[in-house]
Order: sequence, then structure tokens, then C-alpha cells
Amino acid sequence: MIKTRLTLFLLLWLALLFHGCSDLFDNTTDGGKYSLGTIRQVLEQRGDYGMFIEALDLTGYGRLVDGGGLATVFAPDDVSFSRYLSQTYGTSDLTAVPIEELTVLVGYHMIQFAYNTDDFLAFTVTSQDEDAEQGDGSCYKYKTYARAPVTDFVDPKSGRTYSIFSQEKYLPVISTRLFTGRASANPEQDYKSFFPDGNWIGADDRLYAGNAAVIESGIPTDNGYLYLIDDVSHPLPTLYTALIEEFTGGGVNHTGFTKSCLTASISSITMPTSLKTMPNRAIRFSSITIIRHRRLPTTCRNWPANGPTITRTATFSKTGSGMP
Repeated sequence: MIKTRLTLFLLLWLALLFHGCSDLFDNTTDGGKYSLGTIRQVLEQRGDYGMFIEALDLTGYGRLVDGGGLATVFAPDDVSFSRYLSQTYGTSDLTAVPIEELTVLVGYHMIQFAYNTDDFLAFTVTSQDEDAEQGDGSCYKYKTYARAPVTDFVDPKSGRTYSIFSQEKYLPVISTRLFTGRASANPEQDYKSFFPDGNWIGADDRLYAGNAAVIESGIPTDNGYLYLIDDVSHPLPTLYTALIEEFTGGGVNHTGFTKSCLTASISSITMPTSLKTMPNRAIRFSSITIIRHRRLPTTCRNWPANGPTITRTATFSKTGSGMP
């Protein structure tokens, strides 16, 4: 009799234990009792992010946001995504966008690993200054999941064809402390020197994901953090692509200059004379920035300047150094 009661007691205890465990891991409805929900679940609960979720699934990133790994996601809403597709591809139909381009675009909105708001605001080169109250946000380039497809490249010097494997693209997540820490007189102007189409929403500990303003920061999820942005972040081109697009247009032939970048040392390049008279502007690309103006903005003066000419020393920037 005692043995039977003990067996029944153990069976009841096991039943209660498994019931508790099922509740613990059941996050299929409203995040569950002990779960914040995955990135996908939080986006679905927010609403207005259906196009971005669809793009995640089309490009194979759906499993990642479902909890398959850690990520920091910058999500544009449906209005922003539809506007970008219409302006870029003439359609808002995601299935009409070349899948390789869509994969790079979506991956560019997903930073590897998890970063909260204080990380972005304060991350700096000096480790002791990474405190949320002290850091100046000088480290602002973060590795994403975006990687351009393999392409063929013809060496203009030898004529040989090479396969080009690209590294992951970096998304500049710019903290406004980057400007205030450098005593910028006009942070909005300095920001728009690089992102003229960006929506400036202020300099009071704000974040900008490239050209997109962050409107809600650091939403915690089970597998990372979510940031809501007001526009699609435009993936920056490679140095080679930027040179080809910039220096072969406008009726000015800069093919020789482009070839010099490919066949000579990149450590020191002198701009052609025809570029010296062009108006103030900055060319942005993922790993290096060429400035074409006579007077650099305050936040850009960490680059060497040789008087009024446009001779610059081109320096490759690693994560957390230089400007976008």
C-alpha cells in the first residue's frame, strides 16, 4: 500500500514538473511567461513590419531571427521599405527584386552579435571609456551579415580575370556623441556631409544607422536587440565600385585614376586636377572615404590636409576608426 502511494506521488510530481517545463519553453503566444520572444515574434507583435519579415524569409535569414543565432536588427517599417523598393526598382514587389541584391540589403540591416543602446552610444577605442556615461561612440562601424556575391574582375594591367570574394559589409551606427565629443559646431551639418538624405532627429544621445534615423532603440528579445528605423539603410559600395561610378560620370574621364588605384600602391594617391574645382562633398563607401573639398568639417580633421589642394593620404579604416 505504501509502495503504491509512493509510486502515485512520484508520477504526480513528474507530471507537474513536465507541465512546468512546457510552460517555461512555450513562447508561441505573447512571448510566454519567461520569454521576451524572438526577434521575429517581437516584430510581428509590433505590426507594420510585414515586408521586412517577408524579405527575411526570402533571403534565408528567417531562421536567424527565429532564434537560430544572435543578431542586432535594424528594421524599417512597411512604408519605408515600400518607398525604397519603388524608388530603386520601380516596384514594391519583393519577389521582383534580384535575390542577390535583396540578400545583401537585408543582411546589411543585421549586425552580428547583440548590442544594446548603451553599447552603440558609448563604444570607444579606449576600454576604460566604454562606460555608458563616458564613452564617446568613436567606434561606430559594425560587421553585418551582408556579403556581396562572388564577381569576376579583369585586371587592367595584365588582362587576367580573377574571382573577387567580398568580406562582410559594415554598417555605420553613428552615435551623436561622436559629434559632441569632437566639439562639433553643427552636428547636423557634419552628419549630412556624409548622409545628405538622412532624417536628422536631433543630437541628444541619438543613433543613426547610416542614412536612417533610429526611432526606437534597444528593444530586447530572446536572441538579440531590435532597433526600429525610419528608412532603409543603403548598403555602401566597395571602394572600386565607388571609384568607377564616381569618376567616370559627369563628362570627365578618370579611368586613368581608377587604374592607378588598382595597379599602384593605395598608400598615397593624388587626385586629378579636374577634381580640385568640384564642390564640397564626401564620397562614402564601406572601408575608406575620399574627401573632395578645400576645408574639412570639424569632425573630419583627423585626416591629413596639405593646404588647399586635394592631395590626401588614403587610409583604410578598421572597425571604430575614421568616419563613414
